[in-house]
Amino acid sequence: GTDLACDYFEGTALYVPPEVATGTGLATPAIDVYSHASTIYHLLTGRPVFDGDSPIAIATAHVTQPAPSLETALDKQMTSEYEPYQEPLSMALEKEPQTRPPLEEYLASLKEAQAQAEQRKERTIFDLKRRGKQKGRHKA
Repeated sequence: GTDLACDYFEGTALYVPPEVATGTGLATPAIDVYSHASTIYHLLTGRPVFDGDSPIAIATAHVTQPAPSLETALDKQMTSEYEPYQEPLSMALEKEPQTRPPLEEYLASLKEAQAQAEQRKERTIFDLKRRGKQKGRHKA
């Protein structure tokens, strides 16, 4: 099985980076990147990256399983405004801390994803309003 550091660790299992769960990681910004990405993922999808029957089961999943894509978490109902978040979150949820982006780069990519998401949302609202006006014209 997976060797967790012990049967106990401090933190919230829903957001624990693999290196914290196994006790092998040092306190680095990579830990913050993973935990923050886990939180953003949960906020966007309404579900945590991993869930389980106990904190140990959840921590084990963080160590052993790849993070599901946003599309998977949203049951393939992902609208275009969520798409910009997929790559930054996927990179930030890498198992190995050295493969995660630096904190500043991660935060910049989230800011860019948010700007793209807002543009896509505005276009969608505009398109829906325009379609509504066009449908109204055809009824007359």
